[in-house]
Amino acid sequence: MQADLAILAGDRQPVQYLMLARRLPEKELVISLIAGCYLALPEDEFPRQAIGFIEYLVTRPGYQRQGHASGLLQRLESELQECAAARGERLSLVLGEIEPEMVAFKARRGYHQPSGSQYCQPPISFDEATGQALSPPLPKLLMVKTWEACVPADLLLGAVRTVFAKRYLPRRGTP
Repeated sequence: MQADLAILAGDRQPVQYLMLARRLPEKELVISLIAGCYLALPEDEFPRQAIGFIEYLVTRPGYQRQGHASGLLQRLESELQECAAARGERLSLVLGEIEPEMVAFKARRGYHQPSGSQYCQPPISFDEATGQALSPPLPKLLMVKTWEACVPADLLLGAVRTVFAKRYLPRRGTP
């Protein structure tokens, strides 16, 4: 089955957002979606290095196991590599938080769980006046893809800290 691929991108420093979707134009139906972002790591610790963070990857049940999610994941990884090249940086790894049922899917595509890791997605909503979390952290599995033999612990921790700081922590004040 052929599906249309749409790429939406936005660049609000220091984050470049990417969203790709496969849709059936004749039905005006989105069948699969991936969203993520390109994040530069702190320059003082990891010069000219960046990461990709996958925020969502979903496919409608009737269209699963047809290669749509795999194709979008591969395309997002390519887009992240192109972002790195355009900025003169190196994409050190791609990471994402997943549910247990996604482990086999991600493993077949070169992702792995860092050994000994325990991970929770931080709260995603906050009281605007106080900054207090409105939800508890959620246990998730962290999956990582790298093109090196192994991921150094300081790089993995730096990547997670960067995701937390740039994607999860509440923002106060005017933009």
